[in-house]
Amino acid sequence: MTNPVDLIDEEIKTVQEQLDIDIQKVSLLQQEIKQIQEQAQAAINEKQTQINNATQPIIENQGSIKKLKELKTKLEGKIETTTKK
Repeated sequence: MTNPVDLIDEEIKTVQEQLDIDIQKVSLLQQEIKQIQEQAQAAINEKQTQINNATQPIIENQGSIKKLKELKTKLEGKIETTTKK
């Protein structure tokens, strides 16, 4: 008959081996998550750069439209003044 202490030692060894395997799995999954986060951040940064690059012409065009509208208003005022004379 097998010694109960030996059986317990064998069970501890088996459970410890499984624990080590599970810890390694968790570690690998954490590394995967870190890589995914880094890739996601890089993609976000790239899209933010694209947004910034696309926003600059919008701001410039809005400024141009404002100036053109002001010029139009001034010209319309001059035309009305000239017409009334």
